[in-house]
Amino acid sequence: GYEGDTSTLVLKGTNVCPDGNPMYRAGAHFDIAAPGFDVLAHSFAHECPTREPEEAEGFAACGTWLIDDNDPDTNCDCSLFKSPTLRAGYENFYSLKWDNLTVTYEELISCPPELTDLHCEYPYATEGSMPDTCARNTVTTTTTSTTPATTSKPSGDNCCSWNYASCGDDIWCNESEANCDDCGGKAWMEPNPNCIPIYGECTSNRQGYCNPLGNVRCNGGRWYRQCQE
Repeated sequence: GYEGDTSTLVLKGTNVCPDGNPMYRAGAHFDIAAPGFDVLAHSFAHECPTREPEEAEGFAACGTWLIDDNDPDTNCDCSLFKSPTLRAGYENFYSLKWDNLTVTYEELISCPPELTDLHCEYPYATEGSMPDTCARNTVTTTTTSTTPATTSKPSGDNCCSWNYASCGDDIWCNESEANCDDCGGKAWMEPNPNCIPIYGECTSNRQGYCNPLGNVRCNGGRWYRQCQE
């Protein structure tokens, strides 16, 4: 690997080493679950290819990195990942060029800001409030909405919106902010057709939701999330 560089990581321990793992009695150690770097000969929970078979090649991309060859620039191919999110996780870890290093570590009593403010995966450090700083995990997705039928208006024109992404189809409601209030619209605004509307799916694009009033979040579990107020 590379030598002479110093790196600092803030990590959250999510499980413990199973008794059957040979490393169990080897002393303090930790493994980082980085996409593509699982060494199958020692893995007790290599389930990623089963859960996401379309990414099987990517998950096996670096299993022999610095094992079959001491050159840190070989035996890893991030292009095998189809998902840009998985590819970004691969690239983040690969950039460290870590290979079973001896590290100096400190255990913290309380969760530090690096995790409470930036934690992007389920479960959230603060449940129900994923921060905007997780915006890198973006994937273009097609969404549907259960809001009233909508139509568009000329750019620059405010209208009455029920989902923040498009105008409602009632002409009277779109005539003024007062009419919009009487109609029960959510906002008098210029909609943003490029964001995910309320009740649209945001599983693969957790920062792409419409949020002009600051009251929308991408809520849900690991496998399905929806834009909700």
